[in-house]
Amino acid sequence: MSGIVRIQDVSEPSGDRPAMSDPCAPGARAAVWVGIRAWWVRVSSDAVRARRVSVLVASFAVLGLADLALTLSYMGGIGLFEGNPLARALALGGGPTTLAAFKLLTILLSAVILFALRTKRSAELAAWLCVLVISVVSLEWRKYSSAADEIVLALQAVESPFGERRDFVVLP
Repeated sequence: MSGIVRIQDVSEPSGDRPAMSDPCAPGARAAVWVGIRAWWVRVSSDAVRARRVSVLVASFAVLGLADLALTLSYMGGIGLFEGNPLARALALGGGPTTLAAFKLLTILLSAVILFALRTKRSAELAAWLCVLVISVVSLEWRKYSSAADEIVLALQAVESPFGERRDFVVLP
């Protein structure tokens, strides 16, 4: 009879196992709160926060470098609408080297500051915000790259419909 499983009512004590208590009893609720508090203390410790911030900073840096690569690629090819007025001015005034230096400097400066303060709650919040913003930028890149073929066709059909727009940048 090894294949038959016997189901036993767990509310009654059996052998060396005590009866299961009511999960809604006050003592059980207190135990849940103690468990939640212990979890919170563990995840909010400096070491765990530092690890989280480090991962967030690395994610931010990787996504920032991808943004830079795509920006330079599209600006050097068909052009793009640059939403950041400072980056647009640097690209038009100083070219791709100036724009790349600016973006790399902002990524590096942000990463160094957040990494230096990685045990602070405010640094973690700032790191989450950085990752959120660069993730939104990445989603915009996805939309832009899927429409790039249409932009090229429009540029070929019409001489340059974007020539008068100040936010459209094409690097030489």
